Amino acid sequence: MIKDLDDTIFEMLQKEAASGSELESATISFAVPDDNWRSTGKDLSLNVYLYDIRENRMFRSNEMIREYTPSGEIMIKKAPPRVDCSFIITAWDKSKPYNPNNIVMEHRLLSQVLEVLLRNPVIPDSYLSGLLVGQEPEIRISTSKGEGVPNPVEFWNALGTPFRPSIDCTFTLSLELLSRPQTSTVVTSQVTRFSQKDKPETQSEIINIGGKIINSIY
Repeated sequence: MIKDLDDTIFEMLQKEAASGSELESATISFAVPDDNWRSTGKDLSLNVYLYDIRENRMFRSNEMIREYTPSGEIMIKKAPPRVDCSFIITAWDKSKPYNPNNIVMEHRLLSQVLEVLLRNPVIPDSYLSGLLVGQEPEIRISTSKGEGVPNPVEFWNALGTPFRPSIDCTFTLSLELLSRPQTSTVVTSQVTRFSQKDKPETQSEIINIGGKIINSIY
């Protein structure tokens, strides 16, 4: 599912890029932005690095989902947990020799990415890939929400590079459980009430219950 999310983000950034923009021509990578990655390539690059995966407990639900099958049965399953996948997005000019003036180009690239993310509070269905297709609820996008990498200085020091401007972005998706849903026969009931006209005290009722007996104590 994480690979499907990478493919979805890639598709959205490319398809939403304005014609002639830095984003349209930039190389998009999901690799760790370490020395090995920084030393390869010669083009303007956008790095979208997944640094954190955790359950979103704010959206946790104990509600059971009920779906009717074509055979007339009802399928009951737990609501899937919601998971936050957080990315740190950075722009890199890998041209040789490096031109300090190209920092402006990196900033334009980040601005264009930020514009795409902010205009899409949820990922449009047309960009969804693999297991994310048809997922409910929609995949939410939270951009620059303030928390970000817990200690950005240590993060960049661990990768051997000075602190860089970045966009922090979190995608909240559903993680379908592998446990099998329970299937049960639909139970229906019908209540019919009778009474003489203008004599409510004569009211009586007949209750009919329809279903399938799967266990009996007799």
